[in-house]
Amino acid sequence: MKRLALLCCLVWASCKTSPPAAPAVGSASASAPSDSIASERLAQGAAEAWLALVDNGKSAASWSEAASPFKKAVDEPTWVKQLDAVRSPLGGLKSRVVKSRK
Repeated sequence: MKRLALLCCLVWASCKTSPPAAPAVGSASASAPSDSIASERLAQGAAEAWLALVDNGKSAASWSEAASPFKKAVDEPTWVKQLDAVRSPLGGLKSRVVKSRK
């Protein structure tokens, strides 16, 4: 279970999108909610694409596609070994549902 928690933390840290920029002073804030939603959708898409690599057994590719903080936290050989050890016994993905984007 601790390994799964670590994996989830690493997935969260691997999101390659940057947070939305603050609106310029004096700009209309009416577009802020739609910008936020667009950023959330981009982040979710990036996370789902990355998880597809993990789900398809492409451990080395998932490390290569991860963000810099992820790569600094764990080197590729360690990531591949630990991911394979945790993911393989679980079998193929049956389903995944996003509960929240926050």
